[in-house]
Amino acid sequence: MRLTNIIKTEEIERRLEALPDDLEKAFEDERTGRIIFEAGRKLGLPIDQVGEVVELVGYAMLGFVKASDLLTHLTEITGDSKKADELGTAINQNIFLPIRDALKRAYGNQWTDTPAATPMPPPVAVQPPPPPKLEQPAPQAAMPKKPEPLIIHPLPSRPRETGDSGERVAGNGQRIADIRPEKLPLPPPAAKPAPVPAAPAPRPSAAPTQPPPKPVEKSEATKPPVTPPIISPLGTRTTMPTVQPKPETPKVEPPAPSRVEGPPPPPPSSAYDRAKAAMEKELAALQRPQPAATAKPPKEDSGQRIADSGPGVLPAVPTTKELLQREIEKFRQPAVDSQQHMADSIKKSPPSTPAPKPLKLPQEKIPKPPAPDKYEVDPYKESPE
Repeated sequence: MRLTNIIKTEEIERRLEALPDDLEKAFEDERTGRIIFEAGRKLGLPIDQVGEVVELVGYAMLGFVKASDLLTHLTEITGDSKKADELGTAINQNIFLPIRDALKRAYGNQWTDTPAATPMPPPVAVQPPPPPKLEQPAPQAAMPKKPEPLIIHPLPSRPRETGDSGERVAGNGQRIADIRPEKLPLPPPAAKPAPVPAAPAPRPSAAPTQPPPKPVEKSEATKPPVTPPIISPLGTRTTMPTVQPKPETPKVEPPAPSRVEGPPPPPPSSAYDRAKAAMEKELAALQRPQPAATAKPPKEDSGQRIADSGPGVLPAVPTTKELLQREIEKFRQPAVDSQQHMADSIKKSPPSTPAPKPLKLPQEKIPKPPAPDKYEVDPYKESPE
C-alpha cells in the first residue's frame, strides 16, 4: 500500500515548512536522487520502482517512516528481500549516515520509536437527504358521460318488380302470387273515326270529249335488254336475271414520295472532292427514272415499208472514270517550267546589297615585360651549348 494514499498533503506541507536547514538541504540535493538512481540501475529495477523508492526516502526525512520500517517498505516495492537489503544498505550509508545527527535533533527518539504515519480517520458516512414527498394529485373533476349513440332501425324495404319472372317481392321476404300478362284486364278498344262522305260524281255533258292521250312507247334503244328464257328439263320456262356491267373506276396513282431535304452537305475542300461531287450529281441525273410516256393512239398503217439499214447506233454513255477525268482537268493548273520559274523569280527579286567591309584598326605595339635586374642561372638547367 503506497504511503501517498495515507499521508495528508496538509501534513506534508506543514513538516516541510518546519524542516531544519541541514535536512532541507539534503532533501533538495540532487545527489540524493542520483544515489538512489544508481543503486536501482545496478539492481535492475524499473523506473517506476525507483520513483517509489525516492518517495519513501523523502517520507523518512520528514519523519513519516521509522528506520526499522524502511526495509519492510523496500521489500514491498521491489518484491525481492535480497534486492531490498542491498538497496537499504546503499541508502543508509550514503544518505542517512551523514545526516543522522540532524535527524535525531529534529525528531529525537521518534526517529526509531514513533509510528510510521498517522492513519487517516475513516470517512464519516454522510446520510443522503430524505427524498421529497410526492404531492398528491389533485382530485380530477368528474368527466361528463358521453352521449349514447342513436340506434336507427332500418325501415322495411319496398317491393321491387322483376321484369323476367313477373313476380313481386315484398320487403318482408314473402312471395306474391304470380301475375301473368294474360290475367291483366285488357284496355277498351279505341273508337273508330266517322267515315268521310264522298264527293258526288260529275254528270256527263253533251259536249264531245277529247280522247285520252296515248301512252308514250319506249324506244328500242331505251328498253332494257331482255334475256331469252331458258327451258328447264321439266318444261317450265325460267328467265335469267340480267347482269348489269359494273362501271369501271379510274385508277388513281399514288403520289410520288416527297424528297426529304436534309442539311446541305459541306463544300468540297479539294479539287478531287469537287470533281467527285459533280460526277455524282450527273450520275444521279442519269439514273433518275424518266416519266412514263403518254400512250399515243396507233397510227394508221399506210402500207409502206422501209428497208432494214442495220443495227441502230446508240449514243455513247461516258463511264465514271471519263467523267471524273473531265472534272479533274477543269481544276488542273498548267505545268510550270522550273527553270523558267526560277529565272522569273530571280528577275523579280531586289538587287542584293554588298556586304560591309570589316573595319581596319591601326596596329598597336604590344609592350614587353620589364627585364629583371639580375639573371639567376638555374644550375639544373642545361646550357644551350
